[in-house]
Amino acid sequence: MELELKILREKNVKGIITRAKARWQVEGEKGSNYFCNLEKKHYTEKIIPKLILEDETEITDPSSIRNEQKQFYKKLYTSCKPLLLETHRDTFLQHDNPFITKPNEEEVGSCQSYWLGGRDDVIEGVWMWASTDKAFNYTDWNPGQPDNSGGNENCLHMVAGYGLKWNDKQCKTAYRFICEKE
Repeated sequence: MELELKILREKNVKGIITRAKARWQVEGEKGSNYFCNLEKKHYTEKIIPKLILEDETEITDPSSIRNEQKQFYKKLYTSCKPLLLETHRDTFLQHDNPFITKPNEEEVGSCQSYWLGGRDDVIEGVWMWASTDKAFNYTDWNPGQPDNSGGNENCLHMVAGYGLKWNDKQCKTAYRFICEKE
């Protein structure tokens, strides 16, 4: 049976296999898990056959490749490199990557401070998302915030030390970004 499945794959008859998998599970045909798992294994483990890291190391082990992918995306979306919100907001908006509104502690990792993409620089005290110019329909301010300290805190900031609660901050301060994954 494995040889027959391999021949079907080589002929690009993936639709037949997909329909057969559904039929096996619905009808409870004997051995269906075996065939479904063979097909799943073929497509999940063979997606990227080789990965070359920055240091020129080649990885071919499927679980190591998946682990590197996870680490890459985690670093991509929770970079610890501080950036200025004013300077980089337009860059993020050009790529249709809206700022996230409510991250959790697992998503933010070990970094301490983040820009979340909110602002009140148009009308003081009216907070809106920089990506949409829509007013917040949810807030998670740290007690006593926003306070507009010094009269010029117009950007939304999240601090791990405040239990991921929000704070208003000067937009010229360099912090990391958290962007929403699609």
